[in-house]
Amino acid sequence: MPWSDHFDCGSWRFRNGALAVGGDLKAGWLSWAEARAVCERNTAIHGFMWMDGFELEGRVFIVFKGKDHPSSDNPGWSSVIFHGDRNIDLPVPLPGWFNNFSRDGWQYKRGALVAGKDIKEGWCSLAGAYDVCKAVPAIHGFTWVGEPNAQGQVYIYFKGKDHPHNDDPTWNSVILHRVPTVTKLQCDSADSQQCDLYSVRGAACVRGVVISICSYPCVEERAVSEVVRVVESMLSSVHGDVLARMHQCGCTVGIIGRCQKTSDMPPHSYLKGYKTSDGRCFDQGTRGLGGTKAIPVTTVGEENVMMER
Repeated sequence: MPWSDHFDCGSWRFRNGALAVGGDLKAGWLSWAEARAVCERNTAIHGFMWMDGFELEGRVFIVFKGKDHPSSDNPGWSSVIFHGDRNIDLPVPLPGWFNNFSRDGWQYKRGALVAGKDIKEGWCSLAGAYDVCKAVPAIHGFTWVGEPNAQGQVYIYFKGKDHPHNDDPTWNSVILHRVPTVTKLQCDSADSQQCDLYSVRGAACVRGVVISICSYPCVEERAVSEVVRVVESMLSSVHGDVLARMHQCGCTVGIIGRCQKTSDMPPHSYLKGYKTSDGRCFDQGTRGLGGTKAIPVTTVGEENVMMER
């Protein structure tokens, strides 16, 4: 349905038939994007209708109504009706913190997101939430209670589901419909050929600074969660200057899968076949390396994360 590309189908619902006679607020030839702009500017509009079916594209002659109850089931007409309080749907002016989100296609909505599918939660500034979302492609939205432009830190729930759950005005949400992005890289070791995608799997957030946790798909989710917990615990009491420098350097953590070797991690792939200063082969003699200023990636073996050895 072309119209549904521009309207929230949780609030605006399609119906065969015309709306009630009278209560016309505006009419004219408009595209669906223009119709949405009209509805956003005028919250007195509770519905609109047009002739013919719901698959029309391009400009359509639309009649906007202040009455939202149906009048007939005439199949020659189609209608879209708003369910709920239009005042809750008023556009909210969002200052600086939302600029990055807006540029990347995220949208603000009053109301909470669907319960469950929490990927991460915790205290974070709204500006810092952008770094979390960039670091974890699985996040499709986040929600918090309080003011839309809350200052300082708020308790945020980052979600893997992006459809709204309710229009409770005490909650706020930012939503993006996207396909998670990953970096495609081939593992070199014969034992890890099934792992062909190295990507961000999680993120540790400490006072607004985000540390990405990366691995191949063969690493279990519980290992990723444990690294997030450990990193957040280790950095919880460090000086702010240290966190700032880590953020500036782009520090990350990589998890080496049980089936993998140290040089299977893309940042350390150049070490394949080389030895440490004390004569050990990097792949046979190490299960992780510390980050440096040149390569700010700290790696650790999955079995060590889970305290298996």
